[in-house]
Amino acid sequence: MTTQGGSRQYGERAGFAKRFRRVVELQSNNPSTGNEGGLTDNWETVVESLRCEITTKPGIELTQRNAVVSIATSFVTFRYRSALTITPEMRFVLPSGRILNIVGIADPDESRRVFVAQCTEGLS
Repeated sequence: MTTQGGSRQYGERAGFAKRFRRVVELQSNNPSTGNEGGLTDNWETVVESLRCEITTKPGIELTQRNAVVSIATSFVTFRYRSALTITPEMRFVLPSGRILNIVGIADPDESRRVFVAQCTEGLS
């Protein structure tokens, strides 16, 4: 993508700004030992404002203990950051409080320009 001035980099930044309109918080779980010796989730913010694009695909239904459970799959696409390491032990939290647990991360065209995180919606 180029602009009238011919700057490819400027054109890419403008395209990213239009595409990545959503803002999410990226959190990492650092479990701690509770008073009774069990592990307690301890979510800490890694990135407070991560701009991204979120798309949701139709979910699947599973039968679990005689109950039907729906699992929706969302894809969170965001710009590559060299200083940021994202793992499946992390999650995205939307301003509405909706939680997207990371299942996997991909660099679709292996260019280190954008990453796509596959997520499932969850409570924790």
